Amino acid sequence: MQSSSSSPAVQENMSKGFDNGVAAQVLKRQKLISAEKAWVDAEDDLYGFTGEHRKEIKLAGSRIAIADNAIREQFNQKIASEEALRKDFLERKQQFSSDQAKLPGSYGLDRKTVGVQ
Repeated sequence: MQSSSSSPAVQENMSKGFDNGVAAQVLKRQKLISAEKAWVDAEDDLYGFTGEHRKEIKLAGSRIAIADNAIREQFNQKIASEEALRKDFLERKQQFSSDQAKLPGSYGLDRKTVGVQ
């Protein structure tokens, strides 16, 4: 950030602001990736569970029928957990995208300046 019209102190402040902004975005991205991994792991767990209990899990028209109460309860818990993790991931993804779109403006840049049309 060399500029003949900026003092060294202003350049240092801009540099620190940029570094802090990037660090915050990296942390948000790591949280987003962790949320996605948790969702995918829950999805894998659900598929594994249904594979283990395929004899007990039947389709009845457009509904799933599970006669065994314990298996049905576990299945429902896994479905609820997977859905909650999916929603959490999607909310974090939307927030991250929104934050990313605002980032250049927080540095006083516009989309054209950074080469985004």
